[in-house]
Amino acid sequence: MKASIKSILFSLLLSQLTTLTNSFSPGLSKSPRWQKLIRVHSTIESPLKATKLASADDIIQFAAETGVDLSLKTLGPGYRAVARAKHNETQIIGYCNGFIRPTGQLLHMDKMEVFKPALQKARAENPDFTSGGTVFGVGLLLGCLCLTYGE
Repeated sequence: MKASIKSILFSLLLSQLTTLTNSFSPGLSKSPRWQKLIRVHSTIESPLKATKLASADDIIQFAAETGVDLSLKTLGPGYRAVARAKHNETQIIGYCNGFIRPTGQLLHMDKMEVFKPALQKARAENPDFTSGGTVFGVGLLLGCLCLTYGE
């Protein structure tokens, strides 16, 4: 049975809220309303527990099927991901860069940039280029690829 988007988002939100409240306000997590929310949610089967995250290879393969060539270069804790049009390797559609913070398991993204004119040019030159239809499609691919590096 497929998990609904609503329950997945709720699971993500609840896990983030739990982490935040435990780190910033330990007393809040002991309140009766919070405990009721946790109790109700724990009885619902969480779709995230059985969800397998995509690997970097999966994301790169999916991007290639939509006409985008993704690459990820790393140096120590730093990374840079670049999205290029598959039919023209010199045409950069977007990029992002950042690093993994040395103080903990936190992926920091300094900058993400997707060039709309380059995206429109790639779409005009290659009819097989589908990549999400907007700059958000390429941005999500880049972001997901970087998340796999931070895993």
